[in-house]
Amino acid sequence: MNKIKYTLLILLIILVSGCTTVNKKMEKVVKNDDSKVIVKEVKDNNGKLIIKVVDVDGNLILGKITVIKENKEEIEKKGEMVKFENLSQGLYTVKTKKEGYRTTTKYFNINGELKEETIQLKKDYPHLTIIALLNGEEISAKVEISKDGEIIGTSQGEFLDFKLDSGIYQAKVSGPYIISTTKYINMGSEDEELEIKVRRGTTVKVGVVNSQGEAIKGTVKIKKDDNVIAEEVGENVEFSKLSEGMYEITAKTDNSFSTTKFLFVKGMILEKKLRLRMKSKIKVITYSEGKNVEAEIKISKSGKVVKMIENEEAEFELENGIYEITASGDNFETTTKYVNLKSDSILEIEMTEVKRLTVSVYDKSNNLLISEVELKKGIRIVKLDEGGIVKFDKLKKGIYEVVVRNQKYKSVSNFILINDVDKELKIVLKNEIEKK
Repeated sequence: MNKIKYTLLILLIILVSGCTTVNKKMEKVVKNDDSKVIVKEVKDNNGKLIIKVVDVDGNLILGKITVIKENKEEIEKKGEMVKFENLSQGLYTVKTKKEGYRTTTKYFNINGELKEETIQLKKDYPHLTIIALLNGEEISAKVEISKDGEIIGTSQGEFLDFKLDSGIYQAKVSGPYIISTTKYINMGSEDEELEIKVRRGTTVKVGVVNSQGEAIKGTVKIKKDDNVIAEEVGENVEFSKLSEGMYEITAKTDNSFSTTKFLFVKGMILEKKLRLRMKSKIKVITYSEGKNVEAEIKISKSGKVVKMIENEEAEFELENGIYEITASGDNFETTTKYVNLKSDSILEIEMTEVKRLTVSVYDKSNNLLISEVELKKGIRIVKLDEGGIVKFDKLKKGIYEVVVRNQKYKSVSNFILINDVDKELKIVLKNEIEKK
């Protein structure tokens, strides 16, 4: 009787374990000493996942669901509500797709129990088609799509298609020889088509040469409406995709003055040469007897004074060429030098100190006599003047002969040494000319 009871109990346990919704295993252990049966229940570690697919209104829709464990095991099913069984413990990636809707990816941790999840699919992004037109014809171009200052898409071709969420977008079209053009579009839930008309730009080629016509490397800027459009460095530079209008082009180097030209841009390709006036620095130092002295420095070119300053040392920045440089002062002889300026230079000018001689002519009664006064050095007449008191300025050091002539008196000659100080010479005419 007991054996029959035990047999029925075992059959009942087997039957229950096979029918239950929760997957379990039974283990039977028989103790011989007291004839008791110990039944031990062991849970399975595998779990289940139920995915329900709905739209934004909560309606069930048919979707394709892929379950992936750690990028290795992959199970794929279709349906509105899909059940995945016998899933081992771990992290699963669940991707849900449906044509016309956005793909959704979610992550679930399976730990041996039943997990139910609802995945909502949103309608797919609306399409924006961009067509670039040049003179009414479609052309291949590069298109950049930006939102809030950030580029979110780039494509190249004739008919360009972008999937975009709702919002305001910036579409920029560019390409070889065409002027970059930007337009804005407000995307909603419907597909949009945007035509962007572009214009062909002009290429301006600029060559930089020196005053001799030799090509040199320079910095070239191009401006329109006081705004710098571009800046390039080289002997020959190009500015492309320029729209029609008036431009200001400036070129310079570290050793030249700026040269500016104005150019009306229209057409395909324009060429322009900019001739630069090369410049150099020259330092002029005036000195006398080993010491720097202050002088008036005058710089002339082709008879025209271009710079003038009074100092013992001066620096000038000049266009390369031939210059006449003159240094003068109250107590110095005027000195002139000629310089062919090609590079930075230093010019030292030795100044010759000069003095003043004052000659006064009197009769024996000490009355001033208007007379002709001749100043000679050797046989050379240095200066000639007329008066009762005659002044000779800027005389170099040395011995001079002073000759005085008067219609009523015989000529008188005197020698005088001019050295470190100004001199005065008083001459008295005593011998009258006898009348015949």
